[in-house]
Amino acid sequence: MRRGETIAESIEGALDLLELFSEGFDDSNRTSQAPGLPNHFAWTLGHCALAMHEVAHFIDDGPLPAQDFASPGKGNNCFVEEEIAFGSSPRDDADAFPGAQRCLEIHRRACDRLIKALRNASDQELDREVPWGVNSKAVGTIAQRMAIHTGMHIGQLIDLRRALGVAPLFMA
Repeated sequence: MRRGETIAESIEGALDLLELFSEGFDDSNRTSQAPGLPNHFAWTLGHCALAMHEVAHFIDDGPLPAQDFASPGKGNNCFVEEEIAFGSSPRDDADAFPGAQRCLEIHRRACDRLIKALRNASDQELDREVPWGVNSKAVGTIAQRMAIHTGMHIGQLIDLRRALGVAPLFMA
């Protein structure tokens, strides 16, 4: 199996888990936060989607999709990049974020873009060093980290589900 395909499968697995643990979040609680927990549902999905698009851009050179990301003040059917970027602070403002189903759509579209880019990427493209944070990393390394990054945020969603009293998915 090609390396891009292997990484794409890990992104698919992370997507499946995130969608599973999204059950129970809806428009009434998508921006609810709990004491001691860092992020709400809408911020998490937007943040993860933005990261997926950033990595896909290294491979396909495509833009951030305007139908999913907008400038500040452009309504709540899109994410505003500044609201979800690394280092941003989520706020409980339902008017600033898309509805729960729209959050899921945007996140899925971002994952699909990265998965497609990875499946079409050559090893040379995956080995290419690009700026990442204060260092540079190989595109393939960054793409693999997207599955881990999503997994970390899934853990936060699981904690948030418990704190908000969302019914458990699994009973022991």
